[in-house]
Amino acid sequence: MSYGEIMREIGELGSEDATNVRLRQLRRTQRLERRIVLGAVSVLFTLALFDASEDILEGQGAVALTVDLLYVLAGLGILVYLYRLSPLSLKERDTILTSAIVEKYNDSEAWRNRASGLLAGLGEVIEEQFTTWGLSEAEKDVALLLLKGFSLKEISAIRETSDRTVRQQASMIYTKAGVAGRAELSAFFLEDLLLPGK
Repeated sequence: MSYGEIMREIGELGSEDATNVRLRQLRRTQRLERRIVLGAVSVLFTLALFDASEDILEGQGAVALTVDLLYVLAGLGILVYLYRLSPLSLKERDTILTSAIVEKYNDSEAWRNRASGLLAGLGEVIEEQFTTWGLSEAEKDVALLLLKGFSLKEISAIRETSDRTVRQQASMIYTKAGVAGRAELSAFFLEDLLLPGK
């Protein structure tokens, strides 16, 4: 996988597809929770209704029947409430979550657009430094992913290689760059970055 392909794949990780996957997972979880709660309340309602009918057949007193009737009515009220409330709150949660994700995505896109020239320049400088260190193309790809904060496991999945291979490549990168690890590798490129006026 080339340097450019990795950059494109990383860009795609933050795309709307990832947002849609997160939303689908949340919806599935919420539907499952709703079904569990509705099922549990339905069972309790059915048991209370069964108990009330047995009390009527056995000729129980008014107090026992009133208590059973209150259980039945409370269960019925909870069922109606949950059934009517849940779809609305799921939609509201989806709307809120979607807006938050879209807002974060738009913020990140706006930042990328403002910083595109600087990022392109930084990318060129990083590429030149990788070449100066004598990194192979595969090592450049791994080094870039390390700088972006991906774990070794994530890098092996992205590059479709074994964890062991990525660990070896990372070790070679650190040796060739003369750094002790990921933190020093990142610091090599970022330690001189300061906020304006500092």
